[in-house]
Amino acid sequence: MDENKTDECVRLGWDSIKNKQNPQAIVFFSIALTNEPDNIEALFGLATVSFNLSQYEKALEELNLVEQVQFKIGQPYKKLYILRGDIYMVFHDYEKAINEYDKVLAIDPGMGEVYAMRGFAKKELGAIDSANYDFSRANELGHGLPSWMIK
Repeated sequence: MDENKTDECVRLGWDSIKNKQNPQAIVFFSIALTNEPDNIEALFGLATVSFNLSQYEKALEELNLVEQVQFKIGQPYKKLYILRGDIYMVFHDYEKAINEYDKVLAIDPGMGEVYAMRGFAKKELGAIDSANYDFSRANELGHGLPSWMIK
């Protein structure tokens, strides 16, 4: 399989996720990884499928593989930290979620949606002033807050 075929499988995997065809996405990402075991997009795709299927522990394991590849290639992969933060939010482990969102914002401080999620985690921990700062920053960056975050 050549690189173009790997890229095509990754694209088809993400298309499958968008169409809520998670089993098909697994097939495409797995094919891509057979050819290129360190394909970070395919590894992240598998973690995303696990998240979508509420298999959070499995998703965390898969994200650890994404992190290993990230270090190997020497480039930060912010989607890793976003998804890991989202998983910790599901677990109500707000301190770990904040830590992951901090990593994203260190890479890209212009991500309003990450400020919103970090603000929600801070609010859950009772850090209201800090949460409100994050909500304001999210708003400044054009990311409106869903009503469930504000209540």
